[in-house]
Amino acid sequence: MVNSDENIKDILQLTNIPVVRDRNYWLIRTESGLYYLDFLLNGYVAIGWDNINIATIQKENYSKIKGIVKENYPKDNTPGRTANKLISFVNEIHEGDVVIIPSQNSEKASIGIFIEENVYEDPMYIENQLKENTDSEIIPCPYHKRRRVKWLKSISKEGMDVYLSKLFNAHQAIYSANDYAQYINRNIYDMYISGDELHSVLHAGHPNGFSLKSLTDFVEFFNTAIDFIQETSDIVIDKEKIDMKINIHSPGLIEIISAGAFAALGISVLILSLNNVLAGGKFKFNFKNPLTGNELSAETESTGVLGKFNERRLNDQQHHLEEQKIRMQFLQLQQSLQLKIPDTENADEKSPENDIDKA
Repeated sequence: MVNSDENIKDILQLTNIPVVRDRNYWLIRTESGLYYLDFLLNGYVAIGWDNINIATIQKENYSKIKGIVKENYPKDNTPGRTANKLISFVNEIHEGDVVIIPSQNSEKASIGIFIEENVYEDPMYIENQLKENTDSEIIPCPYHKRRRVKWLKSISKEGMDVYLSKLFNAHQAIYSANDYAQYINRNIYDMYISGDELHSVLHAGHPNGFSLKSLTDFVEFFNTAIDFIQETSDIVIDKEKIDMKINIHSPGLIEIISAGAFAALGISVLILSLNNVLAGGKFKFNFKNPLTGNELSAETESTGVLGKFNERRLNDQQHHLEEQKIRMQFLQLQQSLQLKIPDTENADEKSPENDIDKA
């Protein structure tokens, strides 16, 4: 039996659900897509102004760096902005921070994680690339100052979160994307934990977006599924602590945010076993922390939410017709929204090689 928020947090840490800790998010430009493929395929990002080296940026303060920019680049009309860009790239990015880069016209974007704390210089990169890849059509980036990146995901403009796409209106070479953290995270993960919240993303791929009826049906059905979880386990879910955010654009998504440990655990159970909850079958849930001994388990075999509904109508002469009607309504709901259940098997961060090939 789980009897505290701390116990539940221990249990959630044993799942495959990624935990997003404090980190910064950065947009780095690719010279209108010119170096996009080079960054993507060779696992790095870079910034220009090669006459100013890393040691100088790490040593000097903003005023001094601004003066050095004026001295080395007299045609630069915004030396203060340039100084800030250099300081951000060299001094403010850290291992574990997230980076997003756009291709030409932002037709594609790739999201990655900085995998080293150190920034480095590679003045021989162009020469080495031309020697090693004589037939390559990829344009190598000449910039010296670089950071290594593990790319996680590539997305097309058509499949991009509409709120995330607004980020690319910023035209600086490097730009803080912290205000877009939620939109970036839900493009990386189907499920993730941030602070005391569990974020679950259900993708709906219908080209016409959402209809009011299909959304109403989904909310009603989701509410029934939560009741089912509570009936078949010891988990008590406070529905007041569950928010639902809906992107009505096409393609759309439904983001379910569960605040508080009990609500988070309940929704994680629901999402992780959604197919069984909807269609019926054996539902089994068991977590045990070997360090603390905290345990939660629930096991039941049922006909699913639809079956639970029908069990209440065993004496109803119209039982069979009602059952068929409800099942048809559910099939229509799945069709109308084209819901894709979160892929919790691949919830951990790994390089999406197929996505990169498509880029």
